[in-house]
Amino acid sequence: MKNKSLWEIMIPKNIDKHTIFHVSSHRQWNKYVEELTGGMVFFSNLDRRWISSTKTSPYFDNKIPVRIFCSKEQMDKIIDFTMQHYDQKHVIAYELSNNIILKHNGNEINEKKI
Repeated sequence: MKNKSLWEIMIPKNIDKHTIFHVSSHRQWNKYVEELTGGMVFFSNLDRRWISSTKTSPYFDNKIPVRIFCSKEQMDKIIDFTMQHYDQKHVIAYELSNNIILKHNGNEINEKKI
């Protein structure tokens, strides 16, 4: 668990207002993250509303929040891959906690408090 934290990243569900990413595209992203970190947790879709600097009317899109237990270096790689894979201009990820207790079969493996 050394230098790992719980992170959340928002991956896009849709390409544009009417077109969602194909399941195979998400499977490729999942495979990359699983191989890099060992796994992830998906949450329900979020509807996001924002106004870009070039428009005055709101823009709507859907994001899938994904939580990943990994190092900052791994998250940097995931962000870069996400931007390239989904052809995104912006990707947001944030650290949820660096105070982690991990147990396996009821035995505590490690605890990290910063």
